[in-house]
Amino acid sequence: MYTGAVDFCACFCAVQGFARSDPYVAKQIPRFWGKRKEPPLRKLTILLALVGAALLLVPGTALAKGVSGPAIYVDGQAYRTVGTPTDFSETGAPAHSFDIIYDIEGQMNVATAAPGDTDYNGGRWMVHALEVSDLDSADTNDSGDLDSAAEIEAALANGFAVDNGVVKYFECPIIKLPATQR
Repeated sequence: MYTGAVDFCACFCAVQGFARSDPYVAKQIPRFWGKRKEPPLRKLTILLALVGAALLLVPGTALAKGVSGPAIYVDGQAYRTVGTPTDFSETGAPAHSFDIIYDIEGQMNVATAAPGDTDYNGGRWMVHALEVSDLDSADTNDSGDLDSAAEIEAALANGFAVDNGVVKYFECPIIKLPATQR
């Protein structure tokens, strides 16, 4: 039984081998996948695997700060937060659109508002660096920390603390700690 397809294939392969020795003709002949080149599906699979691995690393980096434990006092109550990589320093937003957080070395920060307060600005914060010279005198409720805006205002008025000004503008939520973590 004679099949023309077999003869054509044998002839074409012989011509293709001959033609590849001529650079001009070699560019014109389609190349079949041989031993020297991987099929595109394998390359695509490897590329997708690498991209997938990279995407798995990104959320881990972005969420590295995550939900904290107790981090901020508001009116004597401890709150936690979720660290976010925001910086509103160069936005030109008016000062009244931010609430104040006092950054006090050696203790949790103190915020002036929390969710549910009528003057809460939704987690937009203006951070003031506070330097406390006499914690024992400034701590009016004997809790061991300055834990309310009222205590900080009294400490500033009585000279027990100095406000060194705004050091950062940013956004992050604050979340009241569950009763089991207070």
